[in-house]
Amino acid sequence: MTFDPDAYDWPLDERGYARTLELAARLRPYFRPRYFGFERLRGARGMIIAANHGLFGHELLPLLLGAHEIAHRTLRTLSDRVLFATALQRRALRPVGSCHGTPAVAHKLLTRGELVYTCPGGAREALAPAAERYRLAWEGHTGFVRSAIRAGAPIVPMAIIGIDETYREVVTREEVRASPLGALILRLFGEKYLTPIHLGVGLLPLPQALTFHCGVPIEVPANPSLADDPRTVARLHERARAATAALIQQGLAEREEHLAALPPRERFANELLLRFAAGSTEVPAARRPCDGPRRNPRRRRARGERHVWDERYAGPEFAYGTEPNDFLAATAERYLPAGGEVLSLAEGEGRNAVFLARRGFRVTGVDGSSVGLAKARDLAAKHGVAIETIVSDLSVFDLGVARWDGIVSIWCHTPSALRERLHRQVVGALRPGGVLILESYTPEQLGYGTGGPSSPDMLLSLDTARRELAGLDFVVGEEKARDVHEGKFHGGTSAVVQIVARKP
Repeated sequence: MTFDPDAYDWPLDERGYARTLELAARLRPYFRPRYFGFERLRGARGMIIAANHGLFGHELLPLLLGAHEIAHRTLRTLSDRVLFATALQRRALRPVGSCHGTPAVAHKLLTRGELVYTCPGGAREALAPAAERYRLAWEGHTGFVRSAIRAGAPIVPMAIIGIDETYREVVTREEVRASPLGALILRLFGEKYLTPIHLGVGLLPLPQALTFHCGVPIEVPANPSLADDPRTVARLHERARAATAALIQQGLAEREEHLAALPPRERFANELLLRFAAGSTEVPAARRPCDGPRRNPRRRRARGERHVWDERYAGPEFAYGTEPNDFLAATAERYLPAGGEVLSLAEGEGRNAVFLARRGFRVTGVDGSSVGLAKARDLAAKHGVAIETIVSDLSVFDLGVARWDGIVSIWCHTPSALRERLHRQVVGALRPGGVLILESYTPEQLGYGTGGPSSPDMLLSLDTARRELAGLDFVVGEEKARDVHEGKFHGGTSAVVQIVARKP
């Protein structure tokens, strides 16, 4: 008799699941998991987690443990059909809460209030070569979005760091393809399952430390019929993908800082494991406890800048006040699409994001300072609104493609090389009809000394902005001198450039 996964009820094997949690707890010292944001998973409503898929899915046991200990929930995993080919396989997977990953099964689980876990990249990510580590392969995989809309369940982006270094690639995919084994895999399973050959501790994974970063849940429309609307599905798919990509970058940066803070012996062991997984034969140099971490200049500068801004935002007062920027306040409701999704670059302590949220916009603020964004969330709560915050350096932040109805850049001063890349991303990240609102200091500001950076390389002229933002139609574009009074760091007559630009 043929097994029909959609007709099956997929009950939880509670006794087997409890044994699985006991095993996961015993393995805690092996993977040394750390969890961020898992309190967002609490509650009784259905949710679907969308995460990057690491090598062979070894993240599952510590993930089950985190969901149990922090969110107090069981986790149901949507898995590839090949894992359910026989009755024996289905019985073996029941104790970990795994289910056949069809849309009907996902809908069934979500509507009965279960916490569901899926990796949209599937086998393409799970079996990816070393060169594609932490690269999302979600193109064309929209089933999880449709299931979420039909069930009215939020999508929770998640990044898992360390899972792509649990094995070392020893035979490439192309070498496997040219072998008799590769020919057999292609004949039986197809291109999707052609994988490099990996080595860990024998066949076991390397004991890499794993970190799990849970993002802000993405609410879906309250209209199940929109699951059949391609534009709605594409918009939510891109939002989930971009949020996960940003969490990955944030997680990788957090891991680097975490390793730098470890005792020398522990840091050495962790770095050795990471280098082995990357295929390097170089042994990390031993360092005295007083030695700083060895990192490339860009990372060192980024960390130094974060430290400067963390210090500036550390006090109880707001460095630039709590009122929005004047130019943003005068233009936002006139030009930004009403109720749209808006990204605020270099958001700092939240004054601009909260202003936009209070006017009905759905706002995400990104900044390199976790201290500033913590104050931003507090300010939002004080005013009874919600904003999403992402701690990330703009040099690694992914703005997405056709992702935002509006992008706000107020005093977002970066070195010119980074600014050019960022502005190219802004053009691509705006949806058709989307709007950029920007105010920046011009090079003439150096003669005023009333705020802003002291490096001419970080100041912006209107001509430069027009060149860097090619592809946008400038509705407002003006250089002027105006009075700026924002907290204790911006005060007096200032030379600024003001821009409102729309994507055709």
